[in-house]
Amino acid sequence: MPEKLEIDAKNVFTLTRHYRYKGSFTHMIAELQPVLDDKPIDFYYLLCRWGASINEEEKERTFISKHGNAKKPFAGDYQRRHPDVKTNVDSLLAEKVAVDEIYLRVNKLNTTEDPAKIIDSKYVHNRKYALKLKENINPLNQAEAIINSMQKNNFIRRTTFEEDRYSTFNYHDIMMGDIVKYCVNGESIFNVDTTFELADGLWLTDSCYENLSLIDEHGKHPFFPGPSRWHFRKDTSEFRKFATDMISFAPETIELRKLGFDLDQAQSKGLKEVFKNSFSCWCTHHIQGACSDKLSKMRVNCIDRIMADIFGSQVGPVQELGLADAENVEDLTAKLNSLEEDWQRNAPGFFDYFKQNHFARFSDCLVQSARDKLQIDGRYYNNNLELLHKLQKKKREDLKIASKDVVVMSDVLNRWIEENFYSQISLAIRGKGKYRLAPEYATFYVSPSRYRDMTDEQRSRHITKFLQFIPTPSNTYKKPQDSGKKKKVVKRRATQEEPALFVVRHDQSTPAIAPVKIRKSAENWAIHDVTDDDDADDDFDPDRDNSQPFHIVVRSDVRNCPKLVKRCEQCRIPFTTEKIVVRSMGNRPHTDSKGNEKIRWGNVYLHYLTDCLSKFNPDFRFSNVKISKDTAKLLTTKRLKKLTNKGCKLE
Repeated sequence: MPEKLEIDAKNVFTLTRHYRYKGSFTHMIAELQPVLDDKPIDFYYLLCRWGASINEEEKERTFISKHGNAKKPFAGDYQRRHPDVKTNVDSLLAEKVAVDEIYLRVNKLNTTEDPAKIIDSKYVHNRKYALKLKENINPLNQAEAIINSMQKNNFIRRTTFEEDRYSTFNYHDIMMGDIVKYCVNGESIFNVDTTFELADGLWLTDSCYENLSLIDEHGKHPFFPGPSRWHFRKDTSEFRKFATDMISFAPETIELRKLGFDLDQAQSKGLKEVFKNSFSCWCTHHIQGACSDKLSKMRVNCIDRIMADIFGSQVGPVQELGLADAENVEDLTAKLNSLEEDWQRNAPGFFDYFKQNHFARFSDCLVQSARDKLQIDGRYYNNNLELLHKLQKKKREDLKIASKDVVVMSDVLNRWIEENFYSQISLAIRGKGKYRLAPEYATFYVSPSRYRDMTDEQRSRHITKFLQFIPTPSNTYKKPQDSGKKKKVVKRRATQEEPALFVVRHDQSTPAIAPVKIRKSAENWAIHDVTDDDDADDDFDPDRDNSQPFHIVVRSDVRNCPKLVKRCEQCRIPFTTEKIVVRSMGNRPHTDSKGNEKIRWGNVYLHYLTDCLSKFNPDFRFSNVKISKDTAKLLTTKRLKKLTNKGCKLE
C-alpha cells in the first residue's frame, strides 16, 4: 500500500493549459494558480512547436507581416495583457463605471509598473463593445421602445432610422418660440455643444439660449436649455440633420443671428452649412486650451509668456493686453506680425499654427470691433452649456438611475427641464422663485393674491401672452434728428452760371491788415479789432487793479459751487438758507493725515455780505463782483436787477 504523504496547502497548485492554433503552429501556455489564492502566479510556461508536415512555404504563410499602426517606426512591441486586467475591466464595466474612471483605477492599481498591466482608454472601449456584442443588444429594439414612448412623452419629436443606427430630435413646447424671439429677433447667442456618457453608445448634442425676459439675483439673464439630438456618430452630416430638424419645426430659425461653438470642426461646419447668415462665436476657454496643449507638445519653456501675448495677463492692479484685446483686424495683424520674431525664436512653428488655426476666430469674435458688431460684453465663453451638462448628470445621479437607456434618460431630461426652468416662469410672473421679470416685461407681473384668484384658463392665457410678447425697442418712436429741418442743398459748380466779366478792374494795391483779437464766450465766437487806444491792453498799465476777482454763484449750481462747500471762509459760519454766495481765490487752511495744519491756495466761498467781503479783502469794491451768463440764467430778473444796482457787473 503506498505511503500517504501530507503536503502543505501552500505547495498545492492548479495547472491550467491554454492552447492556440495558427495553421501548423501551436502555442501551449501553462498557468499555475495556488489553491489558497484566487490569482495566478506571475510565471508562465510557454511551449511552441510545429506540426509534423511543415515546410518553408507554410511558415511564410503562417507569419504575416505587420499592418496598421504596427508599421510605424516608433511603434513598440505587442504586449500580452495580464489576465487580471481583463477581469478587473469587465467587473467595472458591469458596475456601470465610466470609461475614464476605469482607465484611472486600473492603472492606479499597477504599483509594480508592469507593462502587461498598463491599459489605455481604447482598450476599455473595446472591452465595452465586446460585452455589448455578447449581450446581443439590438439598437432597433431601443428604437422601437423610443417610438412607443413618443405616444406618452412629447419631448421626443422625431425619430430617424438608417441602416445601422437611429437618431432622435427632442425639444419642449416652449423652446422653439423662445429661440425665435431671443435668438432670431433678439441678441441672444444660440450655443451648441456635444456631451457623452448620458446614454450607452450615444452622443447628445445639446443647446441653450439666453432668456432675455428673466433676470437672476445678479441682474443677469439666465440660460435655458434648447433642442437636443441623440445620435451615434459625431460627424458633419449628423449636425447638419440637427439644424434641418430645427428648421422643419420652426422655419423662422433659419435666420439665427449668432451661433456659439467650441472648437469642434464637424459641429461648426454642419450648422454653418444650414444657418448661412449667422455669425460664429468661438469659446475663448477652448482656444486657450488648444494653444496651451500645442505649446506643451512642442515642449516650449516660455508657455506662460506666449499665452500672455495672446490673451493678456494681470498682476495685481496692472493689466497687460494681448492679441484678444486688439481694436480691429488691422490692429490684430500688426500686433501678430510684431510677435513673429519672438515666437519663431522661442517656439518655432507656433506662429504659423496660430495664424492658420486661430487668426480667423480672433477676427470673428474676439477683437473689439467684432464684439461691438455682435453686441457681446467681453469675451465669449461656452461655460453656461457645460454647466447644464453637469446639472443633467447630477440629476441622473440624484435619482440613482443606473440604466443609461435612451427612453429613460429622455424622460429624465424632460422632467429636469420642466422642474428647474419652465416652472420658474410662472413663479417669476408673481414675484417668486429664483428669477424675476426683466424691466421690458414688468407689465406681466401679477400679485400672488390676484394670481391665486385666477382660474387655470386665465393663468394659461396670461403665461401664453408673456411667452409671445416681443418688447418694443426704446428708440422706436424717437423723433429723427432732421425732422422739420430743410434739407441742405448741395450746389455744384457745374450747375451755376458763369461769373460776370468786370470792365473796371479792382484796386491792385495791397490793403493794410489790421490786427484782430478772437474771444470765445460759452459757445459763441467773436472777433474784435485791436485799436491803438491807451486802455486797449491793460498789461501795459502799472496802476491797474490786480486784486482777485469775485464771482456770484448759486448754491444749487453744483458745477460752480460744489456740495462740499458748507461754510463761509471768513466768518466760519455755515451756509443755511443762502441762495447765492461769492467765490474768490485765497488761502484755505486744512489739516493733513498727520494732524498738521497746512495752507492751500484755491477757491474760497464767502457770504454775500459787505462785512465778510470787506474783512476778507480791505480793497473790496462791488464793481469787482462779476456775474457769469450761466449764473444769470439761474436768477430771476428782479434778483439780477438788485445785484446790478449794487454795482455787480454782468459778463
